[in-house]
Amino acid sequence: MSEYSRRIYGTQRWKKLRAQVIKEEPTCHWCHARPSTQADHVIEIDRAPDLAYDRDNLVGSCRPCNSKRGSTYQAKKAASKKQKTVFGSTQGAAPPPLSSISPQGAQHVDRSVDNQPDADGFGRIEPRLATPRLGDETFGPDVAAWAARNLPGELMPWQQLVLDGQLEHDGTGQLHRSESLVSVGRQNGKSYALGALVGWWATEMPRIAGRPQRIISTAHKLDRAFGLFKELAPILEARFDAKVNWSYGRNFVEFKDGTMWHVNAATPQNAHGATCDLVVIDEVWNIGPDVIFDAYRPTMTARPNPLMSMWSTAGDEGSKVMMQLREQAIQAIDNDRTSALYFAEWSPPPGSNLEDPNTWAWANPALGTTINADRLRRMSETPNRQAFYRAHCNVWISASASWLPAGHWDSCLTSDAMPAGGWLAVDSDVTDLRYTGVRVAPDDQGRLHVHTEFVVDNANAMWDEIHRVLEDEAVQLALTPGFYALCPPELLRRCKDFGQREMTTFTAIVRNMILERRIVHHGQLALAEQVNRAVAGRSSGTITLSSQKSPGPIEQTRCMVAAAGFAAQPQAKIRKPMLGVAK
Repeated sequence: MSEYSRRIYGTQRWKKLRAQVIKEEPTCHWCHARPSTQADHVIEIDRAPDLAYDRDNLVGSCRPCNSKRGSTYQAKKAASKKQKTVFGSTQGAAPPPLSSISPQGAQHVDRSVDNQPDADGFGRIEPRLATPRLGDETFGPDVAAWAARNLPGELMPWQQLVLDGQLEHDGTGQLHRSESLVSVGRQNGKSYALGALVGWWATEMPRIAGRPQRIISTAHKLDRAFGLFKELAPILEARFDAKVNWSYGRNFVEFKDGTMWHVNAATPQNAHGATCDLVVIDEVWNIGPDVIFDAYRPTMTARPNPLMSMWSTAGDEGSKVMMQLREQAIQAIDNDRTSALYFAEWSPPPGSNLEDPNTWAWANPALGTTINADRLRRMSETPNRQAFYRAHCNVWISASASWLPAGHWDSCLTSDAMPAGGWLAVDSDVTDLRYTGVRVAPDDQGRLHVHTEFVVDNANAMWDEIHRVLEDEAVQLALTPGFYALCPPELLRRCKDFGQREMTTFTAIVRNMILERRIVHHGQLALAEQVNRAVAGRSSGTITLSSQKSPGPIEQTRCMVAAAGFAAQPQAKIRKPMLGVAK
């Protein structure tokens, strides 16, 4: 504790204010469990002396929480004497670019990037999954220059890469994409990149757009959102003469040109009625669809050049928003289709050994820069392996009863062409209104080839795609009972229905065929993601795929199992009639 702090705590004014805080907030603000016995400064005294007696900068706290926060802050101060602290992470020398490693398994990545982590212990700069760039025009370098002028350190290469991608424009300043999703392991510098984006947008975009801007930054918890604010707001106040409101829960920064930056927790109430040019959302894995799709996305409807920039670590079974956006982005990459969503993800390829420290480089682009390899290794020693995998390997948490051994699906990749004919199975994910068709066809070697023919978002498009695929007279159709009841009469003669009985019958058979590599695929990203995440449950003494246990949608896997099951059945040999002549 500084001498200045001791003088404040000894005054009658402080004692009176402390009693007021405890009376008004009888339960600890931090743990929400123990009674308040202290008045805790949200922004520490030595960082903001003028807020020492500000009631809005004080919250009720129990002694353990107050002591823990104080110890954490003092530890950070001590560390900062050796290395500057910036938005919760430290900036050091950037790792060298990857250039000497030959690509392998390119089906898992943006086709333009290397697919191996750096051999010298640095994190992988390029994401494993990435939306292809559309051109060279982007505001990304402008954000990097702004950060170099106004923040304590420069952007790391991976931060520059994703800002370049999501801020691409047409040369006149109109952004190509209105949404972005960046997924990376914890402590890699997401907050620093967010701070650069918000600061640049607030101070430079009004001039580019010719009007004041409205910005909201949010996170799944208010203290997470406030963490960015308390680091960036003093910079904006000192360098750009902005007005800062430090009232916790009502924080905002106002600029002389009318631009406003508001900070709040990600709840529907905090977005309704707002109109925004930039919405920045941290840890979207823990935020629900009603917040993203019903509250924050509509705030940008009437804005001419908006961006919703979402950042997160991997999620779990409850991360519906992130699952849906991720599936949308991967489908666009698979089909070389331009969409309004930019996507970049740092994560290990499916089947990687998560116990191998070399694997961690896939999810940690700041490894060797702001993340210490030894510290990461110590973090891995936690008994909660699932938490480490999600937070630091950026791997989605799933149940342990995966239906395939890790990495086996990737070994079934083939470069042979997809044969004609076979079976097309169609299923839907009713929750996300997504319709999927997967075709399985045999080749002359007796192997079954798998190919996702379509993923569409409405029933009319589904029937159009079915008719397209069935232009090949050799293709048979498999539909779930609901779709079978609506099947056009001209297709019924080539159609079978499949349900839980068929899935229970076929799952073990198809699994064995995959293990024997009698089923092969062509490297489609979305199909690989769903097959690798599928989880099987027990039913009537055998296994069957379980949508409830699987950490994400698996309709493509279900379609593959149904189509492969029908395609694997022996075809009856029909003898041609013979014409006999009696004498």
